[in-house]
Amino acid sequence: MVSDVAVQSILNNTADAVEEMIEGLVLLNPSLKRLGGHNVVVRASLDRSKVALVSGGGSGHEPSHAGWVGEGMLSAAVCGAVFASPSTAAVLAAILHVTGPAGCLVVVKNYTGDRLNFGLACEHAKALGLSVELVVSILNNTADAVEEMIEGLVLLNPSLKRLGGHNVVVRASLDRSKVALVSGGGSGHEPSHAGWVGEGMLSAAVCGAVFASPSTAAVLAAILHVTGPAGCLVVVKNYTGDRLNFGLACEHAKALGLSVELVV
Repeated sequence: MVSDVAVQSILNNTADAVEEMIEGLVLLNPSLKRLGGHNVVVRASLDRSKVALVSGGGSGHEPSHAGWVGEGMLSAAVCGAVFASPSTAAVLAAILHVTGPAGCLVVVKNYTGDRLNFGLACEHAKALGLSVELVVSILNNTADAVEEMIEGLVLLNPSLKRLGGHNVVVRASLDRSKVALVSGGGSGHEPSHAGWVGEGMLSAAVCGAVFASPSTAAVLAAILHVTGPAGCLVVVKNYTGDRLNFGLACEHAKALGLSVELVV
């Protein structure tokens, strides 16, 4: 059963957070590896006859950006320090590692540091004779961004599914004899939080609108879906909307007789 929880953080040390995130992600995914000397996650097996796809940015919303590395998705993700753009050197190392004759498409968000450092790396790569292009943002429509993210994630990961009627990603196969683990929050740094759903990680992720907390109803639906006799631990960040909506959902679940605890 879930017992009283006093923990207010699940980081060992903020200075090591990015490296530990990468170590954990690579450990759990044999199809990924870390590029030596850099906080860069790459596919372990690359087909350089196809166009490579590179992205990245500041850390702090893991597993973005490394969670998108995989077959049919990114070839490499360059992870900066928390809320800081990665260095030009790290971006260039990623481009050089993944790019073959077909070239490389580099996708960044519209942040000054990312546009500068990724842009400089692209220019360096071009000077070395590589075919590289930079694209800023690839959203079809901001109103559909969250749903399209979930659809794409589930389509590419048969171990995941969407909970009907909600922007909630859950494991397709659940062992409810074990404590369930639920998290989530506002979207806008995909694949956080849905990228953490999987064996040994989250049971469910509740995805709000861009930079907006998910509704209490969606959180409660996730808790009810994944929780069994062993109970459920709900982990949220220290944002007012998340603390309120996830907290209310936990109280509703407790009123229904479920063993649920909230950790901020």
